[in-house]
Amino acid sequence: MSRLSVAIILLAAFGCGEKYGKPVEVTGKVTKGGKAVEKARVEFHAASSELPAEHRTRFTTTDPQGLYKLDQVYPADYEVRVEMIGGGDVDPERATAAGGGNAPNDKGELTTPWTVKVTGEKKSFDFDLDKPESGK
Repeated sequence: MSRLSVAIILLAAFGCGEKYGKPVEVTGKVTKGGKAVEKARVEFHAASSELPAEHRTRFTTTDPQGLYKLDQVYPADYEVRVEMIGGGDVDPERATAAGGGNAPNDKGELTTPWTVKVTGEKKSFDFDLDKPESGK
């Protein structure tokens, strides 16, 4: 087997992702009022455009226990949005035009943004929709 063939096989087997670090599985829980939030959409979007487009955004939906799992998340800073479909109680004191606190989007869904740093060691993030400072 030629060296070129071996190189192509290794590249196909291991991919090009090492440049960006080893992808990890990100897990966590979404709560509101101390209760698990089922069917909330959890979306991680890379804050930097350094990652290839196909790796910048990962999303999933929470299970009945409010748990979520995202595969193949590369170490980076991410903006995280959690959308609770169907709205909910919104605290107008914390709702801001910039998206801080709990603010309904144009569809009436409750959505709250966070910024988190995913690393090989830090890959579990819990989000409380009543506490914008959660997720750290």
